[in-house]
Amino acid sequence: MSTQTPVSPAPAMKPGRARRRRRLSLIIQAAVFVLTLVVLAVLIDWGALAENVLNFPAVAPMFPNVILVGLGNTLFYTVTSFVVGLLGGIVLALMRLSSFGPYRWLATAYVEFFRGVPALLVFLAFGYGVPFAFGVSWPIPVVVMVALGMVSAAYIAETLRAGLQAVPRGQMEAARSLGMPTWRAMVTIV
Repeated sequence: MSTQTPVSPAPAMKPGRARRRRRLSLIIQAAVFVLTLVVLAVLIDWGALAENVLNFPAVAPMFPNVILVGLGNTLFYTVTSFVVGLLGGIVLALMRLSSFGPYRWLATAYVEFFRGVPALLVFLAFGYGVPFAFGVSWPIPVVVMVALGMVSAAYIAETLRAGLQAVPRGQMEAARSLGMPTWRAMVTIV
C-alpha cells in the first residue's frame, strides 16, 4: 500500500499582480503602436503622396464626364448582377432544401465554392479563362454580370435558405393539413 501525498493547488495570483501585468501589457502595446506610427510617418515620402494621391486639380477635368460614366456603369452592373444573383440564389436555396440528395450536394458545393473563392478570381476566370478555354468571346458587361451574379448568388442563397428554415415547421404543417400542395404552401405561406 503506497501513500500518495496530496497535491496542493497552485497558489492563486494576487489581484494586484494581475492588474499590474495587464497594465504593463497595455503600456507595451501602446508603445509598439506609437513606435509603428512614428516609423511610418518618417518613412513615407509625403511629397510623392501629395503629388500622386492628393492632387485634386488633376482630377477636376475628369469629373463631369469620366466620373459620371463610371457611376452609371457601377449602377448598371450592380442592378443587373443583383437580378442574376437573386434568381440564382432562389434556385440554389430551394435546391439546398430539396429532399433529392444530388440537388443538395450540387447546391452545397456551389455555395461553398463561390463563398470561399475571392470575387476577383471569378472575374479573372470568366474574363480570361473561360474565353481562352472554350474559344468564345463575351462582351465585358456580360462577363461582369455573370461573375458578380454567380458570387452574389451564393451569398443570397445562404440568406434565403436561412430565412426559409427560420419559419416554424408548424406553418407548413398547417398549410398541408388544409390540403395545400407543397409548392403552393412554400410560395404563399413560407
